[in-house]
Amino acid sequence: MRNCLNQLITSPSVASAMFEYRFTGSGELAGHNLGNLMLKALDHLSVRPLEAINLIRGLLKVDAVLIPMSEHPVDLVATDTGGNQIYGEVQIDNLNALPHELQLHPVVKATQEAINAIDQADVILIGPGSFLTSLMPLLLLLLDDLARALRRTPAQMVYIGNLGRELNQAAAHMTLTQKLAMIENKVGRKVVDAVIVSPHTSVQGINYRLIVQQPLSAPDVPHHHDRELLRQALEITLQRLG
Repeated sequence: MRNCLNQLITSPSVASAMFEYRFTGSGELAGHNLGNLMLKALDHLSVRPLEAINLIRGLLKVDAVLIPMSEHPVDLVATDTGGNQIYGEVQIDNLNALPHELQLHPVVKATQEAINAIDQADVILIGPGSFLTSLMPLLLLLLDDLARALRRTPAQMVYIGNLGRELNQAAAHMTLTQKLAMIENKVGRKVVDAVIVSPHTSVQGINYRLIVQQPLSAPDVPHHHDRELLRQALEITLQRLG
């Protein structure tokens, strides 16, 4: 959640510098991020997670609304091809083969605000992010209300591909077609109307979807999206979708 808030900051300030500050030295706070500690403190004060996010948004002057899919802590759990269960993103990223199954433990309910946002959306963006450990966990919440919301939404849905190589070796070898198939298998129907990917991404096998393929890399960090280039790609995509 802290990383999401950081990405939405448009005007650097003392507050945003505080939120991103990481303690150094050898004390008990060494290595800890102040933003994480602020969110943890609000949790200890029994502030509802969505309200805590809104408090931080106000502090950072972030206009964009950030809604968690769920307000309950969960673990990402993978079942490998041998039937063994692997807990946590780090361990799952170390898998050399695609897991037989991915699930969240425990099963949690989605926030009503997330359901309402999907119902009212004109456009839904999926990505960018680590496919197995960042994007798929959100789709794993689609057990009831969210799944129905995504199946019934008239919103255009756009998948934004990563620019860098996936940390997970199995995900790194997945084709774009395989990723879209896994997403839509969880949702329950074909939902992705368009894809935005770099010129180096293979789009073989992508049929009946709009493909926007153009340079997207930031000049200083090539595996990060340049905000302006991505904005332009989104505008082109939405114009072509009508």
